Amino acid sequence: MLPEEFNLYERLTGAELLDFTAAMHGLTRTDAATRRGELLDLLDLTNAGAKLIGDYSRGMRKKVALGAAIIHRPPVLFLDEPFEGVDAVSARLIRNLLQQAAAGGTTIVFSSHEMHLVEKLCTRIGIMVEGSLVMEETPDGLRQRTGMDNIEDAFIAAVGGDPNDESSWYATS
Repeated sequence: MLPEEFNLYERLTGAELLDFTAAMHGLTRTDAATRRGELLDLLDLTNAGAKLIGDYSRGMRKKVALGAAIIHRPPVLFLDEPFEGVDAVSARLIRNLLQQAAAGGTTIVFSSHEMHLVEKLCTRIGIMVEGSLVMEETPDGLRQRTGMDNIEDAFIAAVGGDPNDESSWYATS
């Protein structure tokens, strides 16, 4: 699991955090070292692996936290806003890693307000309103069910909004 706000051991290096997490999940030192190296490389953190996490940027922290969450190749991974607060390069690295994990058999459940990412990455979309699941469909099924052309409009329609409302406070009188 990777919550939106996560606490990391800031006095560990990125490599030490990954080793520690791997050990907690019972990986051998050899497997842990191999996976650590692969993850640091995939997440573009190889040069930062020896630096203290306390010196990492928010994006670097998110990437190393994701590495720690996935190092043991869990069957299910829960992520809360995995792309929030990261730059475009980091977002692409995270997206690629998640796609590899999914291709390797990991089920990934994530929350996001970024509809373009939801549309691009998800095979099923669940929409929640006030803590209740109100709709769950494939992206195409969601568009068909709501009669909308894109996921953002389908989401707005599903939660009771008007996807055609384009009012502006700049309106002239």
